[in-house]
Amino acid sequence: MSHGSERNTRTLAVDRALKQSCLEELEELLPPDGQEGGSVEEGEEKGMEQGLEEEEEVDPRIQGELEHLYESTDAVNRWEAELEDAVTIQTLLCAA
Repeated sequence: MSHGSERNTRTLAVDRALKQSCLEELEELLPPDGQEGGSVEEGEEKGMEQGLEEEEEVDPRIQGELEHLYESTDAVNRWEAELEDAVTIQTLLCAA
């Protein structure tokens, strides 16, 4: 396996794990099917019916989780950039 495809595989695995973790956290916050709130799809349909012009207030629990997700995404992006820089430096040093 080449270095580039190995890195892509690791990146995809980390991305998959992060998404799964976030989905699990959101599932804990959402009410179970059949209870108040309905399914996510029903909520999306209702939101679409109201129109895009109307600002919808986000549940504070969901807002907190979204902020956590954004912070985590920023951290992953920083780590990916650091990794790319380190690989570039290593490649230059090994080529010398």
